[in-house]
Amino acid sequence: VSYLHIREALRTHAQFASARDSRREQLLRRRAELQAQLAGSLHADSVANLRDELSARGYSAQEAAAQATPIWATRREHWEKDAAAIDFELVALERDGGAAALAVRAHVNALGLAIGAACERAAA
Repeated sequence: VSYLHIREALRTHAQFASARDSRREQLLRRRAELQAQLAGSLHADSVANLRDELSARGYSAQEAAAQATPIWATRREHWEKDAAAIDFELVALERDGGAAALAVRAHVNALGLAIGAACERAAA
């Protein structure tokens, strides 16, 4: 394994690590948004606001009241599924990051061996 090969592998690892970190930050921001939406949906006034919104769209008060709770339930279910998918991806990113760290260590060890061998050849 040549020094150039190892250097390129380490550069590639760094690029992937940067991409993983960016994606992780993006997922964490989205997860925080979903948590805020879920927390907001637990407030009684959220259903009341939706009922008012439906009334403004021309639904009768009775129709708006009948539809507001199921709409919120559907939204919450959607948000919970999105949050679960984000959690799954975050776990996969952590797992991939751990595997990549092992690969980097192997490349650094190989680099050390290659430098050591080059020094021995130069000294001989």
